[in-house]
Amino acid sequence: MPWTLATTIATIQVVFGNALAIATYQPKISKFLWVLTTITMLLPLTREFDAYATIGGPGLQTTFMLGLLCTAWASFRRWRSKVNGAGYLVIAHCAFIVSLLVGRLTFLGVLEANALTLAAWLPGLIAFLFLVHIGIVVKAREDYSNHIAARNDAMAARAVYAKEQNMRQDQANFFAFVAHELRSPLAVIIIGLQNIHRELSGAAESVHARLKRIDRAAHRMGELVERHLTLQRMAIADFEPTLSEIDPQQLAIDAIADVKEEFPHRNFDCVAGSNIFPEVRLDCALVQTALVNLLGNAARYSSPREPILLKITQTDSILHYQVTDYGPGVPAAERSRLFEIFKRSVHSQSTVGFGIGLATVRRVAEVHGGKVTYTEGDGGAAIFTLTLPVAQIETENP
Repeated sequence: MPWTLATTIATIQVVFGNALAIATYQPKISKFLWVLTTITMLLPLTREFDAYATIGGPGLQTTFMLGLLCTAWASFRRWRSKVNGAGYLVIAHCAFIVSLLVGRLTFLGVLEANALTLAAWLPGLIAFLFLVHIGIVVKAREDYSNHIAARNDAMAARAVYAKEQNMRQDQANFFAFVAHELRSPLAVIIIGLQNIHRELSGAAESVHARLKRIDRAAHRMGELVERHLTLQRMAIADFEPTLSEIDPQQLAIDAIADVKEEFPHRNFDCVAGSNIFPEVRLDCALVQTALVNLLGNAARYSSPREPILLKITQTDSILHYQVTDYGPGVPAAERSRLFEIFKRSVHSQSTVGFGIGLATVRRVAEVHGGKVTYTEGDGGAAIFTLTLPVAQIETENP
């Protein structure tokens, strides 16, 4: 009998503790409840020392009442927090505690012993179990409704994401198609401009100046087409860069030479550290494209009077190309989306472009296992760093 009573009390404490999620919402009460449960299961051992009547029995009643008060307090806290169904649990505890108090006061002689007071625990227990059942069911129904709503929201979010991905893919395919189809007419326009320029060799200087502007615009359009096609090509999941042996310093010099054609009056400085590998394996075309994009942005958005610095350093097997300009920089609010495709800074709205240059740089870095970062330098300088892991190429001794 003592073991049965102790097991019943301990089970009630554990079940109600889990039903009320006390461990989640009131961890301190949960720890106290587990201590009471442990004590409850140890109290029947007092029978082995003939102390059950004086210690074990009263102890079980005490632990039961304390456990009941703990779950009552937890129910009250949840009711105060407006948890659905907690009100039924509070009423259930109150009804059961009152019935137990009536029985205890009757046993102590405070209340008159009669059929009503002696059997007061029975309706209290029935009311307790009934109301607790209602409270748990109401909370379970709410949790189920929330689960269904969360699942529907997740399904809707997945559908929206899939639709957005399809739209992006359609957009990418459209741009790739347009860019590819523009190649041929652009080549015709550029060749035609060169022929016109030769045929009008004796024309006025103003005519040649206009032809040069048209030629630069055509080359600029061709550059944008090639950038976009490069970005689309690198967007393929199984894309692999074409690695070849290259001098990292020569790669930077070639990139500066390309940008100088568009910005002949800009001053570009190239500084290299002393520990640079003489040859590394990279996709030359892609890395040069990335450097041209960074240098071109620096020339486009910074003051013409300020130089643009391309610094090459190496840390262990990590190669760093750092481009520094003294333009307006990038506002802090825009830096999180700086390398996203079709995203442009507010400072770039007055210049020609589509926001694919930095996205291309990021993708070039990713396919090489590297990254590109932006930091703000002294005096408002904008610093873009292209970081690429490289390995030195061992030269064979004759």
